[in-house]
Amino acid sequence: MSSLYPLTNLAEGFIHVVLDIENLYQLASLSFEDFSMANESTFYNPSTGQYIGFDKIAVSEPIYPFLAPHIDMIAPNPIPAGTGDILTITGNQFGNFDPLTCTQCRVRFPNGDQTAGQDWVYAFGKDIVTWTDTEITLKVPSATEGGVNKPAMSGKIRVERPGNGGNVETSNQVDIHIPYSVLNNRTSSAHLSSIFRLALWRQTADGIRYEYDEDVPVNLRNIFKNSVDLWCARTNIAWNIAANDIVISTENGSDGINSVVMMPGSTFSSQAALAAVVITGHFTQCGGGGNFTFYLNDVDMKVNEDAYDPFEANWQQKWSNAMLHELGHAHLLNHSKNPSIPSAEEYLMIADQGPFGSVFMPIQDDDATGANTVFASSAVLLGIAGCEGIDPIIPHPTGNCGGIDAVGEEVVNASILSVSPSPFLGHALNLEFYSKNQGEFDVTIFNQFGEIFYREKGLQVASGENSIQLTNVEIDVSGIYFISLSNGVIILTSKIIKL
Repeated sequence: MSSLYPLTNLAEGFIHVVLDIENLYQLASLSFEDFSMANESTFYNPSTGQYIGFDKIAVSEPIYPFLAPHIDMIAPNPIPAGTGDILTITGNQFGNFDPLTCTQCRVRFPNGDQTAGQDWVYAFGKDIVTWTDTEITLKVPSATEGGVNKPAMSGKIRVERPGNGGNVETSNQVDIHIPYSVLNNRTSSAHLSSIFRLALWRQTADGIRYEYDEDVPVNLRNIFKNSVDLWCARTNIAWNIAANDIVISTENGSDGINSVVMMPGSTFSSQAALAAVVITGHFTQCGGGGNFTFYLNDVDMKVNEDAYDPFEANWQQKWSNAMLHELGHAHLLNHSKNPSIPSAEEYLMIADQGPFGSVFMPIQDDDATGANTVFASSAVLLGIAGCEGIDPIIPHPTGNCGGIDAVGEEVVNASILSVSPSPFLGHALNLEFYSKNQGEFDVTIFNQFGEIFYREKGLQVASGENSIQLTNVEIDVSGIYFISLSNGVIILTSKIIKL
């Protein structure tokens, strides 16, 4: 109450009350209660000589601003999802709300799991840290439904809040860039569901070990191993592949085996999917006293046997992209790239696998940063009381990612590609690698957007150690590039830097 003053000097006169309420719409109800003053809720009627009581004044439902919310700025931008980093949205007309009780108070993001059209997900409930009329702080969500599903991704965001008449008022849209998304586990889709970071644990003395089902074809094993090596070359996380086959008919989240298994297309959520890493339901909880961590018990790679066709055009490129993408999920990365953004078909961590055959998708720096974030956080997450004996993932030995040859005589046809000099200034590069058999290889140099700057086909390769010199590499723009060496069975890839 900002002022209380009489309109007249007579005792029987009216009293004029001025209420100064800054946030009227924040109040669920408003009423004038009786005070000890006799005329607090009355007026004097001189014709009867009596004080007449007022009906109490009340607001039956909240009153919200008549202007729509407006976003002025978001920061930081870019910002990852699922890491707990705080996004601050500044603007006006957001209202003053308790996000734990206001079910219509939310921030809308594009859905990272969308494969076509436009779909949306929301930061709400425990995602929101504070909500005032001019500022909202929140954690960008990596899971908005139960489990690991529906992460926020790059695109346009907006603020939503309750409006008058039961309507939802929406703000203007602003662009946000989410470079990577770390998997979270949400206990349910309910408004007050809890969200947990996930950890990778050291499953064996050598790290995380995959085992092939005996029905996995040799050329797919080679592509898978090469994909493991490429991820290991970009991260600190130790992976390896078992020397012996197993016999397994399906993935199993409770057997502790990281399997690579061929399965019918009918077992996939989309029969067009090439492969899928199965993570949901493969978590184990440790901790206590209200402080818990979920860690990945095992991670299985399902391969769509109905989609596998080694005679299909670009099949090798398509399957290499698919394996790299699914191993990104095994590194606890979620979808973060927007397939509607131009050139997004060249992003590895998008939900739509349709473009996988159009261009080779290298592991981007953002992907590697996200995986190394998981590596760093796993030791902290598994260091709490109640998680004793669950050791965090270990770093791989320098220069040895831990991948081994396929079983028996079916050995990998070539080893990791070494390129020198890097960085390079001129137009010559030396390639060194091992090949089991003689044959022809194709060499391609491309940038992070998939643009090809050099290609040479039909290079003759001998059995054993090989050293090949490229003498006419015409690249004039400085930057990071990727060089791939393919013999029709596997792809070896290395990063190079042009000064």
